[in-house]
Amino acid sequence: MRLPAIVALWIGIAVLVILSLTPPWYSAQMVVNGNFNAYIDGGHNFILNPPRMPNACPFVDLSRLVPMWVAVASITLGAVVTLNKQ
Repeated sequence: MRLPAIVALWIGIAVLVILSLTPPWYSAQMVVNGNFNAYIDGGHNFILNPPRMPNACPFVDLSRLVPMWVAVASITLGAVVTLNKQ
């Protein structure tokens, strides 16, 4: 592999790691009987420090994280293939 392709690959890997360390969160708010009734966007927080909201359970929002992974991986793949052909 050529040097520009290797640099593009490592940049893509770094972006994936950053996305994984600061994932999007949502919180499911509980009512008195224990059922979840509201889902609140929790933003992006560090994986070991989820957002804290009263009477809510934080979860990683995989419906937003997986498309981000796919987009970054696709762009990285395209850059690596393009830079290897030149």
